[in-house]
Amino acid sequence: MKETRLKELLEEVKNATVGVIGDFCLDAYWALDPHCDEKSVETEKTVNRVLAHRYSPGGASNVVANLAALGVGAIKAYGVIGPDVFGQELTRQLESLGVDCAGMVVQQDEWYTSVFAKPYMGENEQARFDFGTVNEINSATENELIGLLEKGLSGLDALIINQQLPKGYHSDSVVHQLNRLAAENPPCPIIVDSRHKSDAFKNVVLKINAIEAAALCGEEHDINRAITLDQLERFAKEIYERNNQPVIITRGERGMIVFDGKSLASIPGIQVLGTTDPVGAGDTAVSAIGAMIGIGASLVEAATIANMATSVTVQKLEQTGTASQDEMMNVGATLDSEIEIVSSENELGKTQHEVFDDDKTQKNGRDIQAVLFDLDGVLVDSEPLHARAWASSLSELGIPCPDNGFDDWIGSTDRALAENIDAMHEDSPGVEQLLVLKHRNYARLTETELGPFPGVRDGISKLDGLPLAVVTGSLRRDAMCALNCAGLTFTFDAVVTYEDVERHKPDPEPYLLAARLLHVEPESCVVVEDSKTGVASGLSAGCTVLALNTSLPASDLAGAHHHFRCTADALDWIIREIGNKR
Repeated sequence: MKETRLKELLEEVKNATVGVIGDFCLDAYWALDPHCDEKSVETEKTVNRVLAHRYSPGGASNVVANLAALGVGAIKAYGVIGPDVFGQELTRQLESLGVDCAGMVVQQDEWYTSVFAKPYMGENEQARFDFGTVNEINSATENELIGLLEKGLSGLDALIINQQLPKGYHSDSVVHQLNRLAAENPPCPIIVDSRHKSDAFKNVVLKINAIEAAALCGEEHDINRAITLDQLERFAKEIYERNNQPVIITRGERGMIVFDGKSLASIPGIQVLGTTDPVGAGDTAVSAIGAMIGIGASLVEAATIANMATSVTVQKLEQTGTASQDEMMNVGATLDSEIEIVSSENELGKTQHEVFDDDKTQKNGRDIQAVLFDLDGVLVDSEPLHARAWASSLSELGIPCPDNGFDDWIGSTDRALAENIDAMHEDSPGVEQLLVLKHRNYARLTETELGPFPGVRDGISKLDGLPLAVVTGSLRRDAMCALNCAGLTFTFDAVVTYEDVERHKPDPEPYLLAARLLHVEPESCVVVEDSKTGVASGLSAGCTVLALNTSLPASDLAGAHHHFRCTADALDWIIREIGNKR
């Protein structure tokens, strides 16, 4: 993610309103006196003298704390606490963060505020004391809680549902009411992070870890054994089929998998070297995901932000830490030698890494595992032929060409151009007839005038057996016609065309599909492009993008990792990179 985009998102989140309903807890830290030998007069047992004690947000409270640190403009809390000193402290801490606690209900009977008390003897944690983990919500509290939430839902940009305790506010009745709200076209997205009841929630965005995803699909996996990407893709699709909402699967240091029902993306994790503490990382992740989805960020952007945030909090030891905007910007701007970006995964589930020096230049570089080529203007000099084919077709129909010719449509699809022409001219024969006519003229031109760019065949032959794909916005019949005329028909392992995806460049779907067809991670792919939409598509997919300044100046292709004069130069760079890894 570009630093400028990160800054934009962090600025936008200041205007967001996010609600959290969940298991609101406190984490307590009690420092015991290791030298105390005093005995109780009553029991004659050794006294545990507490020298210091502190309290910090836990569970849903930590989700709220992370939202506040992230800079979310307004936060509303919905939950249940007891009429005890811990409930008072929890409310005080939330209000000190600027949280609206009007949705917090005090249940007077049979409810104790949830606390996880961790005694320490020096640096060694002793047996924990848990409060309020077997609470039972009564019907009056249920009705009050859901009523407050339903009343406030219209003012939210996102709602995060947290479920952490085996017993608590989340009775079957409450879950039923939450599902009802989710099914009634709520005014905001609802994101669920549930430790025990993921399968009970419906019509919500699910954030789950890999082990939980496997369990939801009826499979058990050892927590110490990596789950493959193929398995995770299967799990994500199966869960989506049940829920009809996006699925986000967290993978620890390996990052996240996101699936929106159409395309699946693997977002690389940020692995921090040195001592880390993962406690509370899940809260950090769901808070960032909820906030980003609430402001309209894409799933990939939301997961990327979540990875950045968790890379900050896992470095904060003996606490459930948060990530501030300044810390997030530091991660985005100064990936240093202590941070590795998990970029790919081999068949055994082991990770490879991309390491950066302090000046943000690559130290070892990422392993190139596949090369994805745009077609027109990259492999073959077909852009002029496309323009001439359109001009001939329109001339036959007595329709004038666009005032600026066809240059503005470079990187777009034939169907998009046909739809534009059809909409602009009453005497158009219709979109499908326009496409048939254009293809006929294009095929005629390519038979005698189309060939690969200089150096393409030779350069590709030196790519050392790497998987290769063509990713184009052209119709398949045009793409295969061009490849055949250029003598490249059997060069590529996959060809992704207009018909293969629902969302086209600049959306990442075409390049994500190509990576999946080649069985590689998008982050390990190099994309060669010459258009604005193509560069944007490759970048959004997480690929390394090489831009050719053949049709457009470098300033119009901003964001690409490298710029080249021609395809042959780009191929030479790839060949050198492959050689450097040998």
